[in-house]
Amino acid sequence: MWNPTVNWQAQSSYAERVEPPACLDPAAAPLVCLSFSTAWLPYVIGALKQLVQPAAWECDEEDVPDILDWTTALVERFSEAGECMPPVEFQLTEDCLLQYSTDGGATFETVPGWTDWATACFTGPEGPEGPEGPAGGFTPGTPPPAPGQTTSQQACSIAGYIAQYVIQTALSSVVNGYNTGQTALEVATGILALIPGVDVVFAAITGAITLLYSAVTSGTIAEFTAAESDPVLLSDLTCAIFTATHGDGYVTAGNFADVQANIAAITYTYPDVISAISDWLDAFGYGGLAAAQIPGAYTAVDCSGCEPAGWCYDFDFTESEAGWSALFGEGISWIPGTGWQSSYDVGTGQSCDITITFDSAALTRVEVVFNAGQDSDGVRQFRVENDSGTTVALLSQTAGAHDDVVDVSVTETTLIAVIENYPGVGASPNTISRIRLHGTGTCPFGDPNC
Repeated sequence: MWNPTVNWQAQSSYAERVEPPACLDPAAAPLVCLSFSTAWLPYVIGALKQLVQPAAWECDEEDVPDILDWTTALVERFSEAGECMPPVEFQLTEDCLLQYSTDGGATFETVPGWTDWATACFTGPEGPEGPEGPAGGFTPGTPPPAPGQTTSQQACSIAGYIAQYVIQTALSSVVNGYNTGQTALEVATGILALIPGVDVVFAAITGAITLLYSAVTSGTIAEFTAAESDPVLLSDLTCAIFTATHGDGYVTAGNFADVQANIAAITYTYPDVISAISDWLDAFGYGGLAAAQIPGAYTAVDCSGCEPAGWCYDFDFTESEAGWSALFGEGISWIPGTGWQSSYDVGTGQSCDITITFDSAALTRVEVVFNAGQDSDGVRQFRVENDSGTTVALLSQTAGAHDDVVDVSVTETTLIAVIENYPGVGASPNTISRIRLHGTGTCPFGDPNC
């Protein structure tokens, strides 16, 4: 029977009362994240409302209002739940921008502040200053030295490359353009894909090709067709360029005129072709040829047929004294791996004078690798003379590293190689690291070795 002395109250769905959690605030950390289908949300909220019943809690009666307030807050958090956002995706672009996407990768936005602060964030403290690099440096049109090649061999490689892959390629393009009815501009544009580097001088190559194209007529097309792949012309062009550049290793502003003169002087079966090539080279200019020569150092070319007739003997002072001796006992010494080198002497300054005596020989060329440590006004930096003091070859008058060549026509029995200047104590020493002699007749030093 109903007891009227007991107040009526809602009955909780829990089989027995539960104690309140230690933390009543449902928004207090630590938090937990959960996602489930929105179809289930009303059922979950309905189940949670069972907690908004005083009969569900095992607590003091004065605590019930607070517990019900927090329980209601929990239900409200569920009722306010919105649609879940897709997972955040990140990407790093080729421009080093960190970006994020909240729509499954459909669109990306750059992380705020990244472009302004990322560089400073990821740049460490400045390190110690590195050692000073070598003096000078490569200028536009200056090919880097190919490993293991001498200056002369690099000049040969570049000469062969220019002759075949620049000049004869230009001839071939013009012949093909003439036969297919292309314009000079179309031919010039096509050459950009055939000759690396000339895109930087497109105006020059366009003018040069226009001149070359205008030289081809119905009467000369057969001559240009033969020349575009003629090995004789290739050899002549290679030697013409090589003999003008072998002392420098490549085409320079200083030897470009010699390259032009040597090519113009080629005697060829078809003089019109040589004339057209000369006009093309004049229009192409040093800048064009310098830009085109860059890959040439790595081309395998043999220029032995371009060398002066006769013998060649190489004295490599980095390996030995090579039969030479110091002209003066003091202030000059041979250093393994370096060569003959001066040290300051009161009488001779920083002069480095070495000499060799041999059977009479006709010399045709002198090549010297040396370093003149410091200028002296009015004094020749390097010369080769005979025992009577007559200069056989004057190779340079500037300080610095040199790999110089001079053609001569003398008959000698003694040579004295001299780097002469008179700076004081502490100046950079003068060094001779290699001498190569060419001549005709019998080599006075034994079997030729170069």
